[in-house]
Amino acid sequence: MKIQNNKFLWIYSVMLFSASILLILISALSQSRITPSEALGPTDEQQAFNQTIQKSVTDLTKENEKLREELLSAKQKIASLEEKLDEITNQNTQSRFAGEATDFLIEAEMLFNTGNYAKSRDVLQNANAEMLSEPGKELYNWLRKKLSSKGYKLQD
Repeated sequence: MKIQNNKFLWIYSVMLFSASILLILISALSQSRITPSEALGPTDEQQAFNQTIQKSVTDLTKENEKLREELLSAKQKIASLEEKLDEITNQNTQSRFAGEATDFLIEAEMLFNTGNYAKSRDVLQNANAEMLSEPGKELYNWLRKKLSSKGYKLQD
């Protein structure tokens, strides 16, 4: 039985080998009979591939330009917001200085009203008259004149 199996295996191997040789020959013959128009197929594929790449490059270029415009717009917006921030910071600083000047003015007036003229003059000296509102400037000038009339002049 072993010999019969071995013989069957050899016959099966030879048949498969023959069939594969036959298929290789048929494939070679069909390749040699390609027409010139079929030979241009890879060139057409290459052109289609090139067109696809060109379209992709064009799309990417457009997207790049769009992103550059958005970036420029964002930079302009940032610059505008920074200017507004500077303006608000300056206004805040001015308001703080005006508040400090008003506090000095009120303290100087309280000291003047209690008869402590020297200390009133010293505190009023710290008040920046330029930062005061119009009524504050009027009070500052009035208090300055009153202190001068009492012999306590402010230094210029």
